[in-house]
Amino acid sequence: MKRLLKFIQWASAVAGVILASFLVVNAFDEDLEPGALAIIHAQPKIKPEKNAYFYLIGLSAPQGREPSEFGQQCMARLSEVPNGPKATLQWLTGNDRDCAKYEDTLRRKGSTIACEQQEFCLAHYQKHSAAIKHLAEIHKTALQRYTHLLTMEGYEEIPYINHLTTTLSLDLTNELYAAVSASKLLEGDTEAFIRRTAAEAKFYRMVLRGDSSFLSKLLALVGANRAARLASDAVSANPSLAKKYYEILLSISLPLTAAERSLESVVTGDIKQDASTLAYDADEMDTGLHDKFLSRFIFKYHATINFKYRDLQGWRELSQLPTEKYLAAEKAALAKLTGPWRENYVHMIYNPMGKLLAGLNSANYADYPRRMIDSDGRLRLVSLQIQIAAQKIPEVEIPAFLQNADPRFRDPYTGLPMQWDKTRGLHFRGYAKGALAQDGVVSLKL
Repeated sequence: MKRLLKFIQWASAVAGVILASFLVVNAFDEDLEPGALAIIHAQPKIKPEKNAYFYLIGLSAPQGREPSEFGQQCMARLSEVPNGPKATLQWLTGNDRDCAKYEDTLRRKGSTIACEQQEFCLAHYQKHSAAIKHLAEIHKTALQRYTHLLTMEGYEEIPYINHLTTTLSLDLTNELYAAVSASKLLEGDTEAFIRRTAAEAKFYRMVLRGDSSFLSKLLALVGANRAARLASDAVSANPSLAKKYYEILLSISLPLTAAERSLESVVTGDIKQDASTLAYDADEMDTGLHDKFLSRFIFKYHATINFKYRDLQGWRELSQLPTEKYLAAEKAALAKLTGPWRENYVHMIYNPMGKLLAGLNSANYADYPRRMIDSDGRLRLVSLQIQIAAQKIPEVEIPAFLQNADPRFRDPYTGLPMQWDKTRGLHFRGYAKGALAQDGVVSLKL
């Protein structure tokens, strides 16, 4: 019995020391790092009326409402919504707010227009030409607005203080636009097809360079790839287009620049969004004595922002590596960026909840560089396809052409010439999850 009492006393003393140490360690928050502080307090660089972000939010505005102005009003109203996701959802589903009164938009019920096959989407669009024309007529206003959106030259996401975020989401309006573009080509209006596809590629690559959230950057990459895919299909169907529209087609499919690949903009976009969202999370926890204790000692607002800022800086540096140097640096870089906060329990003593929240996106960031490099390589294949068609290079001479091609159009991972065979066409070994071909080979048939 005495031994049991001594053990209980010893265990209680140890637990008390551990608890006291935890409370002491978590007694104070950090000062915000200068870089994070500068991002949080930075003023918008683009005037609201010229910012494609607001126009995008207002794309489904009621008839008679100007999308940009409507989008700004929506953002202002969302910033006034009371704390918490429940209050936000109640507000969004209410009938007394203009922002909730969107017109019907193109939802997934029209998904037959979207081309999800691996090769040659023109055949898919031709098969569904009647449905495309019908949907285009119904959603004429949405398409007109989307066409105007593509002419805008600045994109900067402005996070608002709430649990929900508005990113580069367009339902299927963008898919319908691409389908209409393809229909123009199939009907013989090549000029319209080229103009529309080039405008879409230019817009999404502008978004890739702008201040955007991580999700928006991925969606912009999808948009840029879709435009390049249409250009590739057009050249496959009619190789003579490659010579006639060489410069503009090549502009659609040029390899991604360092700025387009970089997570630099995501550092800004995600820190702004987290700064507002985490502030509300802290307030939401601070509703009772128990919650006050938890929010006081397991969650540090400034320390969480600092941790996320340092984490994003590491991902930014990794994303900016020359593509052919990525594989050599990947293992050590990922171990550094994904390991400590998950495996080092001592590291988690200070601000444990904040570090868990800040680290939730690490897995997505880890997949990003390879996904970007695979997409970059796919663009290079399309560029090579356009050059081969424009120069009318016979199949037997394609290997020699690839050996002497501009280094910009080589294998993005190795820097070696792209490969060619009659079965797979132009190809290279891809590495991202869900690579553009099932066997991991990114390929393009001519």
